[in-house]
Amino acid sequence: KTGLLNEPLKRPHIGWNSLSISKSSRGWNDTILQENHEGDSVYFVHSYMAKLASSENLLAEVEYGPYKIPAVVTKDRVFGCQFHPEKSGEMGLKILRNFNAN
Repeated sequence: KTGLLNEPLKRPHIGWNSLSISKSSRGWNDTILQENHEGDSVYFVHSYMAKLASSENLLAEVEYGPYKIPAVVTKDRVFGCQFHPEKSGEMGLKILRNFNAN
């Protein structure tokens, strides 16, 4: 697979990416992302990504080349992250605290 300008996308995907609020999301209030802002960066180390059957549970995503990767999914009070909050600095610490609160 190639990214922008036909440059190969590195796998595994390692590095910082900015979160975007998903179009299907009603925002980040009362979620693990409630203290964060769109555009804040989180740290990824992965070779695979989820392919969602429906975007209704997608809370946040990131762009990697031509792809939009699901970054945070939620169902009821269950949350899942594709990135590593424990390696994502201050933003990751906020997320981990909010896992406990939500």
